[in-house]
Amino acid sequence: MEKNINCVKEKKACCSCGICAGICPQEAISMEIDEKTGASLPHIHKNQCVDCGICLRICPGYYNAETVLGDTPSGHKERQCKHLQSYIGNISDPALLQNCTSGGIVSELIRTLLSNSIYDSAFIVNTNCYSDVVETERITKYTPSSSKSRYIAVSHAQTAKYILSHQEERIVIVAVGCAITGFKRMIEQYHLNRNNYLLIGLFCDKIVTYTIWNYFAGKYAAHDKLYGMDSRNKKNSGWPGDMLLYLNNREINIDRKYRQQVHHFFSNERCLYCTDKLNESADISVGDNYTNINATENGTSSIIVRTPAGELALEQIRNKCILTLIPINEIYESQSMQKKQRNFYNAKLKYQGILHAKMPCKDFLRYIKAMLRIKIGYSYPKMPWLIYLALKLENTVQYLNSTCRLMHKSNNRHN
Repeated sequence: MEKNINCVKEKKACCSCGICAGICPQEAISMEIDEKTGASLPHIHKNQCVDCGICLRICPGYYNAETVLGDTPSGHKERQCKHLQSYIGNISDPALLQNCTSGGIVSELIRTLLSNSIYDSAFIVNTNCYSDVVETERITKYTPSSSKSRYIAVSHAQTAKYILSHQEERIVIVAVGCAITGFKRMIEQYHLNRNNYLLIGLFCDKIVTYTIWNYFAGKYAAHDKLYGMDSRNKKNSGWPGDMLLYLNNREINIDRKYRQQVHHFFSNERCLYCTDKLNESADISVGDNYTNINATENGTSSIIVRTPAGELALEQIRNKCILTLIPINEIYESQSMQKKQRNFYNAKLKYQGILHAKMPCKDFLRYIKAMLRIKIGYSYPKMPWLIYLALKLENTVQYLNSTCRLMHKSNNRHN
């Protein structure tokens, strides 16, 4: 019988949200970086655990894994697109906009909601150092350093613990889909006042493990100290931004295409089985604008208002934004959700076996390729040459493919 969060970790269903560590009444769970995978995973202190099962009842990884197995493409689209209104937009403050990853909507929401005392506090990430497990931090006033995208797995243990001990406080929570689902389940399980919490959901395709910090430190800071990593910075190239590494004496700008390529090798395996890209459990979901509507060099956001609480929050900043109504299908299609639906097959293959998966051959090969990349990522830093070789091979294949396409187009023109 499954009694605690260990079963989720063993099934590779853990999404590294850390909520279990925050709610455990025995404080028997801590989030630690797994030596093999680099993922932030719950560690059970057996001498403290009483197998009460509270962690399992709230665990979003456990819950979402079961949901995906029984889902359908039509049901998935209906949930992801459930909304009141949807927009493309950005904030008007040029300085704040430049500091944000895309349109600045989340930053302006936090700044305005706290300054107007509509909410008492917000839990955000206030660091770009990923040498250890990243925890959320409580703020009562907006700080510019809380902007930017963090692709690393964030622990929300402190948020969950604080909520349980301050149940009357009005709190803004910003998180990716798995964590937002966990907080929603936590609010329901503990019968908390739902009106006290604004759930701001970030679009998320996948997160990366903490090994990525060691990789970039080893590659670019062998004779220096890496103290910060900005996954997407608009300073040098505008939106969508390149990676910026902060060393003791200099900054290193890394092309976003290379960052995206490296992310494949250090992805959290759990993300291969997740289909919630648009954060369906949030009050308001926000992500990059890929619709090409009103796109600007400084970035714009796709915004999905899902609940009356999300609607009221957006109203507070409407006069500080440039917003354009847009059909939800435009956002859904622009986020390549058809690709995300392939994770249905991945989940069934992982948790039910190949006979239940009924997986198209192309999707099976994609899954094998994704898993192979992740396994290669596990080899770092013991065999750093292996990942460098894999990256070189991928670049060579891409070059040959693009050359063949150009030759094919040229031949068609001449014919």
